Amino acid sequence: MAFVLLSLSPAGAVGIKLQPKTPQIEQLVLDTLKRLSSSVLTLTLDKTSGTLFVLGTASSVAFNPEVSARTVTVNGVRQTEFNPQGPVPLKDAVDAEIQKELGLSALTPEAAQLRYSGADLNNDGKIDTADLGILMGSFGQAGANARGDLNNDGRVDDLDVRLFSAQYKLP
Repeated sequence: MAFVLLSLSPAGAVGIKLQPKTPQIEQLVLDTLKRLSSSVLTLTLDKTSGTLFVLGTASSVAFNPEVSARTVTVNGVRQTEFNPQGPVPLKDAVDAEIQKELGLSALTPEAAQLRYSGADLNNDGKIDTADLGILMGSFGQAGANARGDLNNDGRVDDLDVRLFSAQYKLP
């Protein structure tokens, strides 16, 4: 799984740090982020840093015709290059790479909400009693390192337990 930088904004918005380098790729990224957003979570594009998304290749190495995209490092910068003549439509290739970049189990608003809700405290892709144990183990703690501070107010308290319970579903 790739590491994606993100920025937190107020009111359930998460800025996804990607740098699309053409208007066509940028529009496809924006469309995908819009489809992943919900009434609870809005994903926005933050172009200040992150993986470059490039149409074509930045090197002299040609694409394998069976490859839709590849991720390379050029001069220390991570970039995903999209094959303009790839085996799948460009939209599908961008979707697949965003899913990988964000570490989503599926390309759905529910998967995005699970990933960015903060309630998956052990980052295992599910919100379960293991996460509840971490939350309760941190209950009453304060400070930047307090695991379980879901509302980012600097302490783990009843509000965080309420936020967790809104995300937790009985098996």
